[in-house]
Amino acid sequence: MIAATDALRAAAVRILDALIASAGEGRAPFRCLTALYLDGEAMPMLMIGTADEQVEDGEAIVLLNPEEDLLDRFKPGVGYHGGLLTEIVSGKCDTMVHVWLDAYSNDADRAKVLASYTPRTLATAPKFQIK
Repeated sequence: MIAATDALRAAAVRILDALIASAGEGRAPFRCLTALYLDGEAMPMLMIGTADEQVEDGEAIVLLNPEEDLLDRFKPGVGYHGGLLTEIVSGKCDTMVHVWLDAYSNDADRAKVLASYTPRTLATAPKFQIK
């Protein structure tokens, strides 16, 4: 499922770049639910984080195909890290990445993956309908 992890990281970079550019003054918390297409199938993608135009950085937790209870669990902003984050999402999503983006840098590695999770077995279908 390396492809899904890479796809989530790339989606996080694109969305964070847009949010950082329009965040205004201070840190702007956000939460969005959208679809990510993998192998031609739309899978729900939840992204929670913060963006800061002045500092030009952002941080996001991105979940692919989360269970519905995670939609209510994660509020706008980032408040979970490392082992606690992995414990919360374990068995409740197909893949998770926690990304910090340094918008000052033009390097290919300006998006640092702080944590990631992929289960041993993957769901074969979305856990809920995308409306």
